Amino acid sequence: MFSLSNATCVFLAFIAIPDDSTPWPQFLGPTSVEIAERSIPLTWSSNKNVAWEREITGYGQSSPVVWNDTAYVTSVEGKMKENLIVSAYSIANGDKTWEQKIATKHQSENSDYFSRAAPTPVVSKLGVTVWFENGDLFTFDHGGRQLWHVDLVEMYGPIQSRHGLSSSLAQWNNMIYVWVQREQQPYLLCVDQGTGNVIWKKDLEPGTSWSSPAIIPVNDDETHLVLSAAGNGNSGKLIGIQPSTGETAWELSGLAGNTTPTPTLVKPGRVLVGASAGREGGPSKEAIATNGLVAIEKQAGSWQARYVWRSTRATCGFCSPVAHRGLAYFVDRRGRLFCLDVESGEEVFSENLEHSVWATPLAIGSRVYFVGEDGMSTVIEADRTFKKLAFNVLWKTDSSPAEENNQRNTLSRTRQYAACAISSALIIRRGDRLYCLKP
Repeated sequence: MFSLSNATCVFLAFIAIPDDSTPWPQFLGPTSVEIAERSIPLTWSSNKNVAWEREITGYGQSSPVVWNDTAYVTSVEGKMKENLIVSAYSIANGDKTWEQKIATKHQSENSDYFSRAAPTPVVSKLGVTVWFENGDLFTFDHGGRQLWHVDLVEMYGPIQSRHGLSSSLAQWNNMIYVWVQREQQPYLLCVDQGTGNVIWKKDLEPGTSWSSPAIIPVNDDETHLVLSAAGNGNSGKLIGIQPSTGETAWELSGLAGNTTPTPTLVKPGRVLVGASAGREGGPSKEAIATNGLVAIEKQAGSWQARYVWRSTRATCGFCSPVAHRGLAYFVDRRGRLFCLDVESGEEVFSENLEHSVWATPLAIGSRVYFVGEDGMSTVIEADRTFKKLAFNVLWKTDSSPAEENNQRNTLSRTRQYAACAISSALIIRRGDRLYCLKP
């Protein structure tokens, strides 16, 4: 089944981003705005602390991105995903400020077995750049005017991938990175956000992956683009790439199950790596050992990557791990949560949440938010002892318990895909709706 690591967000505050006014510019943030936990609700329901909710045209699995007071989302519409949609909403009142619906000539079945507007956009002072799994790449200015369009299928051939593509865009210094993880001849592309011109293209090894490129500072002066990728056979790898040139700076091989979660920053030169054995059969010992902390260091003039520690039990599902206040959180799709000491890897606690978790945890101040698949979310205290602060249900269903259980085992249902935090609100994206939560 298609995995949804691309549809998650996490609070980070130490990557240089395009503009200090940008609350949430790309997949997994980060935000340059310091968020006070009192500005984000601890509890909510369908009729509590919901400032507004709006229907989204079509259906999509991407995370929202935020520029100033505007949230942008993508979606697709039609039996063959023939319409690509970009929508802008005012965070102040939920008004739709503009929407672009673009017909595409590269159509595919609109099915929950495949990605549906899965890649998360990026936003900067130039505008919002959106990427759809059918191969269309656009930039729109903040008023909704199309600045440019690139058809990657016309340029580099068809895109075929098991369950579709889900890799989100990344950005750095007005450059946009597009990871086309197709089954044959996958590649990484760097384009100029202002013009759409290709700066460089890097061919990668064949293999199916759904994770996203991560911009990772490796020291005070250098930044790498890090991919958690498939390798030859069943072996996965981490790859560090020079973002200006596309040259490989380092590789770490021998990973397993790492092709869904995205590497997340702990501090410059340190990243958490997540892995899962997939939906069926539980995690393998190789996938468990892939979850851990990786150091990226320069030695004798060359870059190297190594594990600082590896997990003995913790594993991820579709989401990525997150580090906050000296602790690392790993949670699988079933909602099994592992909290580890981020420096040593020692297990601090393990608990079962009351719901499945697909989205990456969101850490704000003394809280960690776990946004569940079926509209349920759990908030815990960011401490070395497990303490549940809240259990929230954003929407209610009229189904019976038996019907709900049956729905959870099918693909035909609406899911809660992502949450992102800004200084005044928590934004949650459902496949067909956008919610703004305020205390």
